[in-house]
Amino acid sequence: MESNKLGFRWKCHLCPAHFSGSEFVREDGNHLALAPYLDLLNHSVGAQVEAGYNQESGCYEIHTGDTYRKHSQVFISYGNHDNYHLLVEYGFTLPDNPNDVFQVEYSKNIMSVNSFEIYLRSNRSSVFDDMNIFREQWKLVLTGFAMSDRNNTLSRQIARAFLTKYIKQNQDLITKFDTPLSPNTVESMVFSIVQTERNILQLTWTSVT
Repeated sequence: MESNKLGFRWKCHLCPAHFSGSEFVREDGNHLALAPYLDLLNHSVGAQVEAGYNQESGCYEIHTGDTYRKHSQVFISYGNHDNYHLLVEYGFTLPDNPNDVFQVEYSKNIMSVNSFEIYLRSNRSSVFDDMNIFREQWKLVLTGFAMSDRNNTLSRQIARAFLTKYIKQNQDLITKFDTPLSPNTVESMVFSIVQTERNILQLTWTSVT
């Protein structure tokens, strides 16, 4: 039974590399289609393509907006994904990926706000809705937008609170790797993602201090 579970999990992770979104939507809302040979086309961040199911031809078609020389490789775009998503779904990463991000956890940011003992309507989490700090103000602070001194200070304090936790977690994770790592291995790609996250966190920390 356990081997069957492992096999099922393996197939579930393998399938996304061979599936594609399609305009052909079934009644149950499923819009995934198995597209043989589609995964032979490699991903490029700058690839300009239009893809979809052609009702008239009955085929899934891809049209490129780029110009290619004869015998040169043609690229498509898998979407604006960060390296974490690319590694998990497709098994590779890109150097200097412009879509790299550091994902924050909403619940941990709620805890950061609570650490300042902010009480509104006897519901601590309501600070996000009442003052819109997480969704708007702290992001405005990071981009240099001017606001009241009180909200500016509070937003920076909250940002530093949860950044401190994330930076500590990132540092602990980096120490778990035995460097130097062999190139082009899963471990080296994961280490590269962790390093990129460290750079994002450091730049963000600089903007709120």
